[in-house]
Amino acid sequence: MNTILETILKNRQGHYCHAIEVCSAYEIICIIEDIANEFPEATKEELNDFFNNIDVYSLNEDDEEEIHNFNFEQAIEQLF
Repeated sequence: MNTILETILKNRQGHYCHAIEVCSAYEIICIIEDIANEFPEATKEELNDFFNNIDVYSLNEDDEEEIHNFNFEQAIEQLF
């Protein structure tokens, strides 16, 4: 299991849903940055692994395609 996910599950005593609800791709980028700041020791590979299997729900019909086609690996590479 991913070290980031393990830590979150441990800290929240298993009360965690591996999903995000967003209105835009920008919000996804902000979430990536937040997780990276919370886990500064995490590598790009660990971040990619954490986000690789996260469920993403769009709250905005206008940006739904952009949100569902968001490339986490590319964004992580550009951010870090």
